[in-house]
Amino acid sequence: MPVLGLWVIIFMDDNLLAVSYHSQIIELVNQYNDAEGLMMKLANFAGDKIEGLLKSIPDGFEAEIHKMIKTGLEKAYDTSEAINKNSLLPNVPNYFHKTAVTLSGAVGGLTGLPGAVAELPITITTMFSSFQRISEQYGFDRSEPETRLECLKVFSMGGPLNSDDDLDLSFVSARIGLNGQIVSNIISAASKKLIVVITNKLGAQSVPILGAITGATLNYAFINYYEEMAHIRFKLKQLQLLHPNNHPLSDFIQALKEQKNKVYDG
Repeated sequence: MPVLGLWVIIFMDDNLLAVSYHSQIIELVNQYNDAEGLMMKLANFAGDKIEGLLKSIPDGFEAEIHKMIKTGLEKAYDTSEAINKNSLLPNVPNYFHKTAVTLSGAVGGLTGLPGAVAELPITITTMFSSFQRISEQYGFDRSEPETRLECLKVFSMGGPLNSDDDLDLSFVSARIGLNGQIVSNIISAASKKLIVVITNKLGAQSVPILGAITGATLNYAFINYYEEMAHIRFKLKQLQLLHPNNHPLSDFIQALKEQKNKVYDG
């Protein structure tokens, strides 16, 4: 084959890869916007209940919720290694985690706010396990510490995504050494983001009996949103491995900003 022809083929292949990469980033942005719409509905549904909830709770209760979330994340991370050794776990149906979290929300919501708070650790642990399963769909080993830390970081994706420089957004790299302090920092960052979303959820579940209905519905929406975030995060991490010269997370956030600006300008 003439040298010129070879260069044309290489050039075309590179262009196709670039187009494919860009289209996948845009697809993830659309997926994120669809999921974010569900969270906005959750916040609107909670609405005035949150203001009433914050006025009625005793001093220090919010700090206790934050502590419970942090403890739930720590236990989910610590126990995930032992759970991974159970060969029966990967064989559970795809709907298992959604069903478990939905039922947990219904049971917890029966007694209003106390029950809704009490079921938080169960919900967090079940969701963490779901993220691990999702990671496998993108070629990652669910038992690897790096993957488990990425599962923790999924919980940090419950708010505006402004910069991939933040600890709670950047990808975990085994090269930096996955010591206890790094794990603690990731859990702390995730819990701060998660408490904002959970406060919305608790506000809507604060009324007994009614909370049982809303608890099931909200928990379903809750895990559905974060599972979408897990798909997005692990797909971006996969793209990072496939395109080492690109910066998928930065490109994703930039495309997200540009799309939002177009909406505002329109």
